[in-house]
Amino acid sequence: FETLKSMDWNNCWELDAYCQRCGLSRIGSGAGRIVYAIDDNLVIKIVNGRHEQNDAEVFAYRNMSPELREFVPAIFAYDKNRMRPMWIITERVLPASYADFQKLLGIDFGSYQSQQDIKDMNNDLKTYSKYPSEKGNNLNLMMFLEDYGEGDISLYMNDLKHNKWLNTLLQMLNHGFVSYYELENIENWGLVHRNGKTSIVILDTGM
Repeated sequence: FETLKSMDWNNCWELDAYCQRCGLSRIGSGAGRIVYAIDDNLVIKIVNGRHEQNDAEVFAYRNMSPELREFVPAIFAYDKNRMRPMWIITERVLPASYADFQKLLGIDFGSYQSQQDIKDMNNDLKTYSKYPSEKGNNLNLMMFLEDYGEGDISLYMNDLKHNKWLNTLLQMLNHGFVSYYELENIENWGLVHRNGKTSIVILDTGM
């Protein structure tokens, strides 16, 4: 960490090579950045020629209330030598499943976009019996997101009143930290373990 924070890296490829020399495992890459696992709890996200995702994730986290920060991976450090951070260190997030929404939240993830999605869902839900909502409702996250996108959430006023998780999600959407259509993809959700409890979070706000 001290080397990482003290060095004035010439470019992201130099930092990428350094992570490889340290023996870190690359666990993801895309058009915007490369992700290495530091250990079981932390990852480093390095820009891959484009700064937009790191910019967005750091900006969003710095401007979130403590309540909203519970909804995203914690940021422990980031590149302060540049106006646009080359790297950030965040909480490691594991993939979430359809069944996790039922098991942890009592919420159905919702309708699915392809036959493969339906197959994955059915296989996944065999892990758990149907997990009932504490409030006895049948909240469907996909339908909520679609209705939000249409500008009409009037049917969810009771859910929002009694469901803190859904209310916080609405705040995330209203503040523009995430987009509703990205959250319709199960791959943009993940799991973290905090204070002895597993929680569902948005994978990152840099998408």
